[in-house]
Amino acid sequence: MSMSIETGGDGTLIVRQPVGLWTFLIGLPILGLGGLFGYGTVSSFVITIQEQGWDGLPQAVVGSFVMALFAALSLPLGWWIALSRHWIVLDRNTRQIVQVSDWRIGSQKKATDTSLFRCVRAATEALNTSTNSQGKGPPTLVEMIQLIPCDPDATPKLDLGWTSRGDQTAALELATEVAEWLSLPLENGFGRED
Repeated sequence: MSMSIETGGDGTLIVRQPVGLWTFLIGLPILGLGGLFGYGTVSSFVITIQEQGWDGLPQAVVGSFVMALFAALSLPLGWWIALSRHWIVLDRNTRQIVQVSDWRIGSQKKATDTSLFRCVRAATEALNTSTNSQGKGPPTLVEMIQLIPCDPDATPKLDLGWTSRGDQTAALELATEVAEWLSLPLENGFGRED
């Protein structure tokens, strides 16, 4: 899976990292389970009251509360995994980098000034700094494209996206396009000249 760059008509460059099929394979069942728990919240209350009358009210309230709790946990999680979208907008006119998280009903934007970064870097990096789930083995390495801050203590580096391990040429091409767009120097972390 490789990041993609598209040019907006208003002086922007949009950087997207495509999501895999796994987000739907995991997110949609969790979302469906949350919907089932939501349905169970109402139906368990109604069924308990119908069968036991008002004497079953405490049991109905407790059962519905537990189901509502599971619904409240799984519905937003499933929605976030399956339906949220994230991208980065590089705005040449305002000299801003805007990170966008869109949840289909609401969104969040975080803007950072381009002057806080000294260069665009393409290098082999760990996709996740932690090791695998058993604590054994190396982390997954990819060809990462990042914005490197002038002051690392004040501003964290910004991961724009990645290409598959070994696809250094594509990573350098994408990093060059971003560097030229933002008028920042390109740092080649692969240790080779292109």
